[in-house]
Amino acid sequence: MASRVDDVVSLTERLVKIDSYARDVGETESYQEVNGEVMGEILDVAEDYLSSIDNLSVKRFTQDGRESLVATFGSVKEVDLMLHGHLDVVRPDEDNFIGEDAEDHFEPVTDTIDGEERIYGRGTGDMKAGAACLMRVMKELSENPPSIGLMLTTDEEKGGFRGTKYLLDEEGYSADFAISAEPNNIGEGYLDIVNKQKGILRAYITAEGESAHASRKWKGENAIDKLISTYGNEIKPLFPSADERTWDTTANLGMVEGGDGLNKVPDKASLGLDIRWSDEKPIEEVKEEIRKKVSSRDDLSVEFRVEEPMLNTSDSVLVEKLQSDLEETIDEDKSARITKKAPGSDARHFMRQDIPAVVFGPEGYNSHQKDEYAVVDSFEDYVKSVKKFAQRF
Repeated sequence: MASRVDDVVSLTERLVKIDSYARDVGETESYQEVNGEVMGEILDVAEDYLSSIDNLSVKRFTQDGRESLVATFGSVKEVDLMLHGHLDVVRPDEDNFIGEDAEDHFEPVTDTIDGEERIYGRGTGDMKAGAACLMRVMKELSENPPSIGLMLTTDEEKGGFRGTKYLLDEEGYSADFAISAEPNNIGEGYLDIVNKQKGILRAYITAEGESAHASRKWKGENAIDKLISTYGNEIKPLFPSADERTWDTTANLGMVEGGDGLNKVPDKASLGLDIRWSDEKPIEEVKEEIRKKVSSRDDLSVEFRVEEPMLNTSDSVLVEKLQSDLEETIDEDKSARITKKAPGSDARHFMRQDIPAVVFGPEGYNSHQKDEYAVVDSFEDYVKSVKKFAQRF
């Protein structure tokens, strides 16, 4: 068997070379045809690696053009521990290339900086290195396998609905506990275990007005004015300013639409809020506060279209056991923290099924950026700690 770290690095490089981001689809094109090929290609690499492992059963699934894979020891759908990773990446920004061409993002480069070995490339940190580590864990457990599975998907960056959620809801996979190998990139600890992530709520507020010519604006009612006034005076004060040190519910004004000409008083306008809610306040209370502010005016309305649960496994004894196994693995001068992190992940889909889950992956930084990298030096500790924890089952 190849050395642990060399094996993970080699597999990570193979995965990074595949440009597994979602393509735009034209009016006459099929989403499945356009995206199925590249997503299938990267799962071919994963399946090729996993199929060489003794006693491992690998099954492929396709949902609306997004492929996924589940590997278990034996043809089972219920396991004690489910490992989870995603192999899709965010499309490179044309203004944010590593080099002159987009393809440069998918040429992995290994380098040592400040004494730390790193592997650079699109998806190294988020989260092809993490997925490679989990595949290595499955290989090392094959001789005396516990009740464990590995779920690999290709649509986490688009919400995980056709991957993780589909596998749990429609294909019936289940577990007593789950680990998603999203990168540790908080920067304060080493291999942090994240047991809390904020939930997601999308709110759309619409204002109605009355159109008129701009030269006689007094004959109309400006919907944009109403919308901006209500947001600034009523909605924005509901959400305090926040930073990395706080765990408050936050709202980002990410979209404003209204008007179709500078010479017209707009008769309709809308805005969209991305709300990341914490356990400091129930989500229904947040929604009710917004409703009250909006309903104070007859010409405003609000609609909540997306509501995603938060990750919260603070009461799971298995989280503490994972922390204990990590502490026994890493050097004494490194910390093994249980912490929280604002961005969401596919771990929330496990929570929907009452499956406690954590986000716990190798060190990886600058996700979705030109200088994204994973820390090779963390692979050994990560694989050993996950393997040790899996052997509890």
